[in-house]
Amino acid sequence: MLLCQSNKITRSYCLQFPDTRFRKDKIKQHMSKGKSSGLGRKALKRKAPPWGNLPYCNLQLETQNPTMNIPRSAIIRSAMAAVFCFLLLLSTDAGLCQSALPPFPPILLDRWILEQPAWLDIFGDAPLGFTNLNTAPGWSKDRTALSVDTNCSPAFLNLPVTDDGETNVSLISGTISFWFQANYTSVPDGGDGPTNWASLLTIGQWTSNASASCWSLFIDPDGTNLIFLAQSNGASQIVLTAPIDFDAGDWHGIVLTYSPTNCCLYLEGQPVTNAGPIAYMPSDSDCANYGIFVGSLSTNGECQARGQFQELETYDSPLSA
Repeated sequence: MLLCQSNKITRSYCLQFPDTRFRKDKIKQHMSKGKSSGLGRKALKRKAPPWGNLPYCNLQLETQNPTMNIPRSAIIRSAMAAVFCFLLLLSTDAGLCQSALPPFPPILLDRWILEQPAWLDIFGDAPLGFTNLNTAPGWSKDRTALSVDTNCSPAFLNLPVTDDGETNVSLISGTISFWFQANYTSVPDGGDGPTNWASLLTIGQWTSNASASCWSLFIDPDGTNLIFLAQSNGASQIVLTAPIDFDAGDWHGIVLTYSPTNCCLYLEGQPVTNAGPIAYMPSDSDCANYGIFVGSLSTNGECQARGQFQELETYDSPLSA
């Protein structure tokens, strides 16, 4: 499949299917261009290919302002729609017609590999700020991971909720996924745990009286429970709690999925607990002013996670196991 863009004011993306090779370099090149809104309408057309009977789709995304780029999320969704239509056409030709397209799979909103001192996302966007961060051995290209464990010194990584109008986190329905390696052993295994409330990820601003709004995923001081908290307008909700038993040096895949009807926590790809809907959301202003904190609670750098992070990803809808 090949995704190519014309130079016309109407942006045309041609999805061609002459073979099974998937041109990731082209997809990444065009995904990284969209930063501004301004999508007018979408049109999907199937035309006769110039090289024979192999079909291709001409995808047209039009904007009223020719200087604006198509948002990357619109390109991804439209490209996926074209692929689904192509698969439907194939199934129809083969006598396997179905009444409707399957639902869209979750779409990646952003990804931070967390492997380099600049802590950029995959689109090259910089964090809002960071201080006293270290690297530790990891499995990324650079073989490094983000480490937040400085004992007395404040440490934080502050990421934006939005980049130039593109959302990095969907609060209504979505997925937050990352890998975490503890520098401690949980109390049941003979360790001391983190010895402090260890914040893994916080969106917005946590306060003791819920005067601000946030989501926060954290571990208790004994290292025995993983807790998801939501707060806003003076009220707090412990959305879910899952028992954990971490050993120093082990990596753990942590995935939180949520929707208007329920919330689920996965460890190592397996569901460990679920709950009803999240009652409180971080406000738009708190998201804009405070963003996302990885490995500690705020710019004060308190409640450090005492461990390493790798591969933070966000999606626009819940992933399944």
